[in-house]
Amino acid sequence: IRLAEIFRAALLQDKAIAAMQAACELTPEFNDHLKLAQWLREYELDGRHPKAVDALKQLDIAESLAESDDERRLVLEERIRSLMAARQLDQAIHDLTLRLQKTEGAGDSAGAADQSMKVASEWAKLAAYFEAAKRLPEASNAAQKATTVAPESAAAWTAAARLYEQSGRYADAV
Repeated sequence: IRLAEIFRAALLQDKAIAAMQAACELTPEFNDHLKLAQWLREYELDGRHPKAVDALKQLDIAESLAESDDERRLVLEERIRSLMAARQLDQAIHDLTLRLQKTEGAGDSAGAADQSMKVASEWAKLAAYFEAAKRLPEASNAAQKATTVAPESAAAWTAAARLYEQSGRYADAV
């Protein structure tokens, strides 16, 4: 990892990324995969971001290693930046919306608290995607859906309140 950072400081991006990828394969830790995803997103070639898609793969790994809500939020924020760099945010919104619509049609699985928290997390992710796309009314609605699916989720309520405030729904934010 230190070698990758030295290459990066010397502006040797290809070598830095290769060294960091090798390090991540040897010792898969959350911060290293998150850092690699950031480097891949920032890698530019002719003004394009060809490695932003590779960054998304690293974020999948980082997400599986995340141990706290804060770490999951960091992954989500970097995922949004990578989706935007790859010009895939609208497609991600579309795909996640379809996936969530299918879960609604599937019905409620009798008291599965873990499942409701997972679904609420996906609704919160969709709210963040809409927010990044500057579609605040849809973001607020997705956040509200997250609180409906898992009313015990403090993270969902916090996101909903922030989005309500941003979209001028002050009474709902309280």
